[in-house]
Amino acid sequence: MDRRRNSTPLYARTTLKIAVLEAASRGELDNPEAVIESLMPAADAFEADAREQLRALHSRLAEQQAAHEAERERWADEKARLIRQCQRAERDLVAISGCPQNGPLEDPHGFYVYYLWDHLQRILYIGRSANIFRRLGEHVLKRGIGIYRITTVQCPDAATMERLEMQAIAEHQPEWNVQGVSA
Repeated sequence: MDRRRNSTPLYARTTLKIAVLEAASRGELDNPEAVIESLMPAADAFEADAREQLRALHSRLAEQQAAHEAERERWADEKARLIRQCQRAERDLVAISGCPQNGPLEDPHGFYVYYLWDHLQRILYIGRSANIFRRLGEHVLKRGIGIYRITTVQCPDAATMERLEMQAIAEHQPEWNVQGVSA
């Protein structure tokens, strides 16, 4: 490949001159200046069209970058909103139940309400169980993908457990509860 030739449309005039002069040096053309002069309007038009296409591409790229940045900001806002919702839900757990949370589970047999969270800090499912390890094991075996975190609240009795679960589902309307997904 001849490195002196630049075959991009942006340099059509220069590429054309080089090609004509090389042909003349090989003896293929008698009057290279006349050939160059006759071809220059077409080369100029070709070059101008290429520059306009390049400007349009740069403009479209700038628009796409601006749209991408706006989308990124919207996702950051959504993430911040979901984190605030998560924090509020965790505070509500303690307020509604009057039970401590986030400590180690001392006894898996008791009255528990549990929250399954996704990676975006959204509540996927709220449930209750008298044997929390068994029930959470069922969830992980059945739907392990998508569950990022589990929060449990131990309740003093079955009535408190049922009340907490119903209030939490009504408040947060988790995707798997609301859609009727049997988790």
